[in-house]
Amino acid sequence: WGLMLGRVAILAISLSTIASYTLIVAATSRLPMVAGWDKILPDWFTKLNPRFGTPVRSIVVIVGLAFLACMLATYGSSAQEAYQLVTVTDAFLYDIYFGMMFLIPLVAGNRFGKPPGMFLKAAALSGLLVTILHAALSVFPIIDVPHPVVFGIKILMSALFINLVGVLIYRQSRRNGTLTPTAS
Repeated sequence: WGLMLGRVAILAISLSTIASYTLIVAATSRLPMVAGWDKILPDWFTKLNPRFGTPVRSIVVIVGLAFLACMLATYGSSAQEAYQLVTVTDAFLYDIYFGMMFLIPLVAGNRFGKPPGMFLKAAALSGLLVTILHAALSVFPIIDVPHPVVFGIKILMSALFINLVGVLIYRQSRRNGTLTPTAS
């Protein structure tokens, strides 16, 4: 029974992973399309398939970027290390996002109306500390890898590269006048 349960578990995990990535592609493929609608990216991304109404060009770009990320992650890595690199880099990027979100109540003061109360500040500080701890620990591999320092550097450099691309897109759209700053 143990062998059969193991096989069923492997199949279930495989199907879950495929379903997760399908959902991720479906959700993220809309982002370049919407950025095209907002004139942050070229109109090329906004073209929809006439029959199904799907953003085929955005899907191709997202799948291409995912393929490139997977190829870079597997370069010089075992399968387990590559999988951990991709998933941990994803989590690290979420840590950056959530860290910024938790900082808002701590540094915004009364810029957005009523200043946050002590309970909200305490909760935000707690969330920020846990997020920083997770980000710090995520650069250490949980599996045996030949070069743990290189593993951590790959995660940090991937996150830095992805955020630099975002900054460049943001600055370009500000320069083009397609993105206007919000009043504060």
